[in-house]
Amino acid sequence: MLDDVLIPDRARTLLELVDSRQLFIFAQLIRVAGLEDLFSNPADYTLFAPTEPALYTLEEEWLDEAKSSPELARKIFMKRTTAVS
Repeated sequence: MLDDVLIPDRARTLLELVDSRQLFIFAQLIRVAGLEDLFSNPADYTLFAPTEPALYTLEEEWLDEAKSSPELARKIFMKRTTAVS
């Protein structure tokens, strides 16, 4: 018996996939960067996302700045996202 609907990763948006993988800091940075709409739409992207533990190894000051600076957060994603055509 299933108690949840199984959705394959290919059918999810990037934001849904990030949330389902419990990448909470990464999801927060997506929202701070103002890229929530972009990553909420179905499209073919390759996103190089660090694990949650990897993000905790960053300097706390730098991570706090990224969490409050849309410009810095956007730069992080532009270096880690590739659109597939």
